[in-house]
Amino acid sequence: MAHPWRAIALWLAFVVVAVAFAVITGTESLQNGAVGESARGYALLDRGQAWPPTREYAYVHPLNRRVVSSVAHRMREELGTTPIVRVARDRSSALVVGKVENRFPSDFSASIVALQRPGVKIEETGDITASDARDRIVHDDLNRAEILSVPVAFIVLLFAFGAVVAALVPVVLALTAVAATFGLLGPISQAFPLDDSVKIVVVLIGMAVGVDYALFYVIRSREERRRGLPSHEALERTARTSGRTVLISGTTVAIAMAGMFIIGTDIFNGLASGTITVIACAVAGSVTVLPGLLELLGTKIDRGRIPFLPHLRTEGEPSRFWPAVIDAVLRRPMLSLVLSAGVLVALAVPALRLHVSKPSDEALSAKGEPALAALTHVRAAFPSTAEPAIVVVAVPPDKRAEALRAGKRLER
Repeated sequence: MAHPWRAIALWLAFVVVAVAFAVITGTESLQNGAVGESARGYALLDRGQAWPPTREYAYVHPLNRRVVSSVAHRMREELGTTPIVRVARDRSSALVVGKVENRFPSDFSASIVALQRPGVKIEETGDITASDARDRIVHDDLNRAEILSVPVAFIVLLFAFGAVVAALVPVVLALTAVAATFGLLGPISQAFPLDDSVKIVVVLIGMAVGVDYALFYVIRSREERRRGLPSHEALERTARTSGRTVLISGTTVAIAMAGMFIIGTDIFNGLASGTITVIACAVAGSVTVLPGLLELLGTKIDRGRIPFLPHLRTEGEPSRFWPAVIDAVLRRPMLSLVLSAGVLVALAVPALRLHVSKPSDEALSAKGEPALAALTHVRAAFPSTAEPAIVVVAVPPDKRAEALRAGKRLER
């Protein structure tokens, strides 16, 4: 690596430019994961701006007419529309339905729940409230993935290398690859609108492959130096061997992820494009900036050693586990083949029962989100509040009256 600082500067510039792309283009979010006729219907609704009004619900149980009246009055004040009151068939609960046409107060849910009285519970949910709750779940999951993946990876690498600097290098490479991918998701989302879960998958896959590819370089360069090669020569030999391994591995994983395009749904298209991008960024960083960083560090890669780790006192000794495994396989190759293939087939059997579908509103409900728990209760007590089946009809202007009459007949 003749110019390590140049490689590092170019990589950092690439990350900055990628992030700038996201700022310039913005990131298009996937509004729904519908496919086939449903996707065509949603497209027609978007084109004609014919979406039905959003609804908010106040679920009152047990039934208390005074509380129901107070809730209906508060909804009328907050939303500016006249709510509808429905009573369950067994008269055990009531549902107050309000349409949101213009404004939706940020404290609407708290304002409604505050009306409950001793012995009477009010649960507030609805299209807007439940959607916000789902967004919070995704945001919290992303934060949790970011918070847990980095320290867990660092701790594992500390035990693997026994040195702070050697453990930091793969983590830093993975983080920069993820940051660059987040930036590139902006222009990518213009072609494939992205579901919120794509960001979580990018963090997890990016940390996994980024750390994995950096391990190839760090471990191999340390082995070459222990064999007596100077730091520069050890790195050159590492680049010729591990660099090729990284390229082949990255290409293989990217091709495997591209299989999601075959499904042909927006959700899987977004997942495929996001994972392929983060893999490409991790490979690019591993074969460019990583050798430059290792060239600058040299023997300093082993700084910050942790002396109490057992493997540090025996790192010159040959491994006993893998030679024993290889000897057993070579002695019984056919038996080993049958056993390993049997294990893989057994692990793959559950995949035969999988089917692809769009999850319902309650599929990812979190117990800590009252709005989603309330939505489950509301739809159990009042099935008519489930997502309606919408028939979308596109007709020329001269056929509009005929289409309206047909729609009325269908509604009846």
